[in-house]
Amino acid sequence: MPCQSHAIWACLAGRGLQRAWVEDKSRKSGNCRVAVISFVMDAFPEFMKNPANRIARSAQATPGVEGYVFDGADQSQMAFWTCSQAATSAEHVHGFDEYMLVVQGCYTLLIGGERIAVKAGEEYLIPRGVPHSGEAVAGTRTIHAFGGHRADRERNVRGDD
Repeated sequence: MPCQSHAIWACLAGRGLQRAWVEDKSRKSGNCRVAVISFVMDAFPEFMKNPANRIARSAQATPGVEGYVFDGADQSQMAFWTCSQAATSAEHVHGFDEYMLVVQGCYTLLIGGERIAVKAGEEYLIPRGVPHSGEAVAGTRTIHAFGGHRADRERNVRGDD
């Protein structure tokens, strides 16, 4: 019987993953060594980029940024953004909290005259009512959670509903 970690490796390796590390924990589990497999991805998975969830251009004022949004039952939203080129967002304010996680690259927040570099693997909470803007280097990917409605989808703007 094939090793389960080999089956997982074969499945994931064919999905556009750039680099992978396998760490052999030197423990036996049945007939198979237990391995921890870590992948470095340069894009969000395709299922997260369904065109039905693409953020409308009117709600995405920053050129070179592609985003997708998902709604919570409480009117909260999660957004996934990819910056294909260096980008700057204008100063703005939300009436709800914003949480961000940088998945890849670097996003520099500008809050109250301070520059806060948020790098891959780091997170930041922007409280409601705090004016902020930001700068992203090309290739930056971020995940944001908003405590309220932040973005509309393209299909809503076109009237596809």
